[in-house]
Amino acid sequence: MISKSILCSLIISQFVFAGDSGISGAFTDVGYSVKSISMGSVQSTLNQGAMSSFLNPASLSHQKAKHSLYLNSFKHMGIFNYMVFAYSTSIYRDIPLGIMIISSGDKAWSENQIGLSAGHRGLIDGLSLGITFKMLLTSFGNNEDGSLIIDGVEQQITGSGLGFALNGGAQFKFAENQQIALVVKNLISSVGYNSKGGGEDSEGNNYATGNYSEAIPAQYTLGYRISNESSTVLFDIVDVVSGNNPAEIRLGSEWKVDWFKIKKDMLSLRFGYRSELITGDNAIYSIGAGFNYDQDLSGDGLLFLLHLEHIGLNLGYLFRPELDNMSELRFEIKFDLN
Repeated sequence: MISKSILCSLIISQFVFAGDSGISGAFTDVGYSVKSISMGSVQSTLNQGAMSSFLNPASLSHQKAKHSLYLNSFKHMGIFNYMVFAYSTSIYRDIPLGIMIISSGDKAWSENQIGLSAGHRGLIDGLSLGITFKMLLTSFGNNEDGSLIIDGVEQQITGSGLGFALNGGAQFKFAENQQIALVVKNLISSVGYNSKGGGEDSEGNNYATGNYSEAIPAQYTLGYRISNESSTVLFDIVDVVSGNNPAEIRLGSEWKVDWFKIKKDMLSLRFGYRSELITGDNAIYSIGAGFNYDQDLSGDGLLFLLHLEHIGLNLGYLFRPELDNMSELRFEIKFDLN
């Protein structure tokens, strides 16, 4: 198992090289939607209510409920803790709005993202557009057990960062059951860091003391979706705008279960696959399930006051055959209110 301190060091070391390599050192998308990761991390055409703020803000236009709420918490690769919250509303039908909050890490390394999203459709029949503005905050090296003093000089690097990023997306429904999409994440971005520590040079200056800024590598996704009454298949190709990070292929499918007279849409089974596009390396396989209860609950006490109509639970399990002890099981709850 890779220790947290080593991973934090790798992230910090990538700050300088992120722009050239196309690999994000900080604020890497580790997959915030459980439904998405259970379907190979497809995102561009998933159309998942409030989670669209993370996946593709153009999908906000497809939300049927007036209010959508998603919550999940997970430990990425068994090391970093994440808390995810998403809310969206379609009260303004032409311009649905969303908010996203991601909090992760601890005193050794923490990242927080706050995003505001808006969608729009109607300019062209079948076309939906969306945009997400993100505020990015990070801090690192504030853990007491990380202190290392040599010859009276602190070697631990501490600091913080503040920045922003802009995501944009588009979807086009060219047939009743088919859709294509384009998502560009971090189209515009900048994070400013200030740090200190890391030992001293011959002139008594700290190696890591200073202020600097960098952009998060921009990434684009091309997607396609086809569906019928009982199944949906999604396909994404993901690549960086510049740099050497390999492109990925992502495949996902969802099947509505109609066994034993189970109510329609109550249970769905999901499968997914992702890997490097050319070589097939770093393959990740995933399975999952979705449970939905859409019985009218509006006559029961507090539920009546909340106008709660749908409750859902998403389960996702992903495993990495090339890495030991790196499988993940995630849970996500959702609420639709009208």
